[in-house]
Amino acid sequence: MTRQPRLAAAFFLLGALAGVLAPAAAAQPAGQDANEELARIVSELNDLDSWLNIADGKRIKLQQSLRNIDRQIAQAGASIAAAARGIAAAEAKLAALEARKGVLTAQRDAQAQEIAEHLAAAQRLRGSDLFKQLLNQEDPAELERMLRYHEYFSRARIDAVDQFRATVIELDSNAQTAREEQARLTRQRETLAAERTARQGARTQQQQLIASLEAESATKKQDRERLRANRERLENLLAELTRRSTELDGTGFANSKGKLPMPLSAKIAKAYGSKRSDGELAWKGVLFDAPVGSAVQAVYRGRVVFADWLRGYGLLLILDHGGEYMTLYGHADTLAKQVGDWAESGETIATAGRSGGQEDPGLYFEVRHKSKTHDPVNWLRR
Repeated sequence: MTRQPRLAAAFFLLGALAGVLAPAAAAQPAGQDANEELARIVSELNDLDSWLNIADGKRIKLQQSLRNIDRQIAQAGASIAAAARGIAAAEAKLAALEARKGVLTAQRDAQAQEIAEHLAAAQRLRGSDLFKQLLNQEDPAELERMLRYHEYFSRARIDAVDQFRATVIELDSNAQTAREEQARLTRQRETLAAERTARQGARTQQQQLIASLEAESATKKQDRERLRANRERLENLLAELTRRSTELDGTGFANSKGKLPMPLSAKIAKAYGSKRSDGELAWKGVLFDAPVGSAVQAVYRGRVVFADWLRGYGLLLILDHGGEYMTLYGHADTLAKQVGDWAESGETIATAGRSGGQEDPGLYFEVRHKSKTHDPVNWLRR
């Protein structure tokens, strides 16, 4: 079979897959079952390149390796973020413990001084001196006053000792907690350093895999076949997601045309409709040129209906805004949301990257209505 018939056969299979999946989607599985069903569908879509045989099995293995590395980088990014949050919390707790230690130390010293003064006064009132004063006191009122004073003084002395003891105990607990927190901080810093090293190693492998994939795309024809397959894969995924769409009416999103915020602060490297692959294909979204790790925000409130790796788009997050309006964020380095999560307008949902085989880092962004693409520039605030 020649390459072109293979391509036609692959597209036929993509369409057939969508037809087979439609009845299953009609059952609308809930919760974990729905997520597992979607994962199975995505896995089948990602594996369809085996029918294309664009170069040979080598490219398939490279794509699989790239998917694993992209996910590894994303996981390392999440671990780094968690470790950084843990370090910040530990440092804040240590600062609070140190401040409390200063208060307790001053309190302990003041209490010790008070006890010393009580002991000095007690020395003056104790023993035969107090006994003589009581015997020599003829005025009943004065006698009552002296007894009350002595009772109050004794009670205050006991309270002072109890307070001093409590302060010393809290100081000791403070020191123990500080030691534990310092040990935790040390471990978290070690974890952070290890995760950064692992991610850097994964990034090196990612770059090597991207270079290998580029080398395997020896001709423009092969590039076009690959891009068409990627597009068909995305269309079938979106058809499935549309069947699972939320009950939002999408009016708010539709009324926000021309007012939506940018998904990130960056220049557009590839405009909607611009030519690609020797002019026979066109961009269906926009590609922003942005450094790896740049924060990506949701342009409007929506529910996450997809957050996974899709061949050709890398780590991809799709928001459903209701009324069959969707926004897509591809080639991410990390994803901050999972399927089922809600994202508010302006909330960080991902970071820009080069997952999926992008040679230059950035973000791929699409606006969809009823599965049709729209120029995102017309929707974004100028």
